[in-house]
Amino acid sequence: MQRGTDRGGSIGRWRLQAGCAAWTGAVCGLDSGVFATAVSLVGEVTGWADLAISTFAGIGFFGTFLATICGGKLADGIGRKRLILFGLALYFFGALGLVAGAAVPALLFVGRLLSGVGLGFLYLATPLYLAEMAAAKSRGRRVGLFQFLLVMGILLGAVCVLGCRQAWICFALPGALSAGLALLLVRLPEDEHAESWRMARVPMSALLKSRGVGLALAIGVLVPLSGIGPVLDYSVTLFKRAGLDGLGANGVDVLIKGVNLAMTFPALFLADRIGRRTLMIAGSLVMTIALAVTSFSFWSGGTVGALLAAFGCVVYIAAFAIGPGVCMWLVIPESLSGTVRATGMSVALLVDYAAVTAIITGFLPLTTAFGLAGGDMLLAFFSAMLFFVSVFGLKETKGKEL
Repeated sequence: MQRGTDRGGSIGRWRLQAGCAAWTGAVCGLDSGVFATAVSLVGEVTGWADLAISTFAGIGFFGTFLATICGGKLADGIGRKRLILFGLALYFFGALGLVAGAAVPALLFVGRLLSGVGLGFLYLATPLYLAEMAAAKSRGRRVGLFQFLLVMGILLGAVCVLGCRQAWICFALPGALSAGLALLLVRLPEDEHAESWRMARVPMSALLKSRGVGLALAIGVLVPLSGIGPVLDYSVTLFKRAGLDGLGANGVDVLIKGVNLAMTFPALFLADRIGRRTLMIAGSLVMTIALAVTSFSFWSGGTVGALLAAFGCVVYIAAFAIGPGVCMWLVIPESLSGTVRATGMSVALLVDYAAVTAIITGFLPLTTAFGLAGGDMLLAFFSAMLFFVSVFGLKETKGKEL
């Protein structure tokens, strides 16, 4: 094998292997897509109070948080491929615990914790593996495929469990996919970069001296704070509050998720053709404008205002999908030097998940205090910060060898 190529005469084989590895994104997406239905069904079956349900939902994120703390060292220590397999195995056993939790509710907490840890390893190791194994000229398509399959999994997961009345079915779907992928990926070649860096034993202090770490952390924080979580997770709630009926609010939600999937596909090719920096700048600028329009529309009120706000959210999600949605997974590893790349990405994802927790937890109370317009204006502010970081801090990494 040759570093920085699509593996010479084995291009077809590499594409198949990379495609299989990227399908771990579908596991992550399916988990997210089915979970809203699953947690509702768990609440109905167990009769748990809100605190217990919130704890059950939050313990998965806690597992993901734990995975990011140790994931970088593990990725260098055992290799990216083995960490992917480990993540799939943990997710599968976590899914088994969740399925068994239908009979023994205490297992639900154990299962969700294990699955959360598994997801954390997949979010870290798969983009790293794809970025380091792909040729520079095609890295955008290879890494972007992970994000495309992730958003596809979110949409398919939500559709597959429509009308489902059994929580174990929701948990079994992504669990079965994780088991199948683990079997397919056993023969996946290890990332040769990881093999060479594993022996280097780079100290944590090297990360602090790396030029790209500040940019990686800034991107990791600002992308979630710019609003993707609230737009995807709270769209039905927000548009009901804005005055749309249940059918209209759910229609907006489906449209947003459909546009998210549709616009991720061209981003796979544009990232390699016109560059990551251009897409980050254009995407964050349009996101800022769209959120400002949405904020003004919510402030105006009425049905017309709600529909204009829905248009703003659709434009926002299109800009996010074609810009930061895909490019985040490229910019962070490409901005870090090889010896600290795994640890740096682990730290970047750590602050990313902290930002996700903050914005998801605080957004609805914020809209209660300052109105829907105030909440969206805050998101517009963070999108504007992402725009300025992209303009003044981000260098083009298209074609960069890793």
